[in-house]
Amino acid sequence: MTKKPFGFTGVAVPVIGQGTWNIEGSREQERRAVEMRFGLGDREPAVMRVISEELGLPEHRVRELINRALERLSQLLADVEELRAA
Repeated sequence: MTKKPFGFTGVAVPVIGQGTWNIEGSREQERRAVEMRFGLGDREPAVMRVISEELGLPEHRVRELINRALERLSQLLADVEELRAA
């Protein structure tokens, strides 16, 4: 039985290192926070304080956004690995 991670529909593929974030259903703030934190695209990695100021959110909220996005990515990768093993 194959389950869809976190309600995603369709194929979702993050392209790391090219600044593209193709996860269907992801929230814009999550995407922006992850891009800023890890320096995806043409930007340098940023600290939480800078991300917080740019998004207009408290640091703990930025941390929650990033953690949620990383959990989604982790689940997506686990699902892909499960499909490859099948």
